Amino acid sequence: MQAGVINDLTPHTFGMTGPVANIYGCATGPFGRLFFMGIRNMPVRLLQTYDSRPGCPGPYIAGQSLMNLTFTANTAGTIIMVRAHDIRLYTARAEMYLSLDGTRIDQTLSYASTSAQWEEMSTYYVGAVSAGSHTLNVTGSINNAWG
Repeated sequence: MQAGVINDLTPHTFGMTGPVANIYGCATGPFGRLFFMGIRNMPVRLLQTYDSRPGCPGPYIAGQSLMNLTFTANTAGTIIMVRAHDIRLYTARAEMYLSLDGTRIDQTLSYASTSAQWEEMSTYYVGAVSAGSHTLNVTGSINNAWG
């Protein structure tokens, strides 16, 4: 996991790049990402974790955790922004779910009708949390298809 602290209110830009084009899904490094950024009660924190399973796609049982991240909010009403994404290789419908403390807060779906295709799946959430420890979790609806 990587974390950064921004201690001022000037604009900042965040991005991700890689050294090789068109390799997502079979790269040597992980592709799936779960980002967390607290955006109230400075300093801002940016945390990320990865889908660290081996394989292309890796072994997976539907409903189990693809990625999870535990964080602590220091004050009640802390605003969080979360983006989770991963890729899947599958024919037919696939769904990915983002949960906060066991409650689903976003979901996305994709569909490939004729052959297995790599598709990026992305979820997003902005909301307030209570003070204390919280867990973000990403799960999928199908076996053995995730990045």
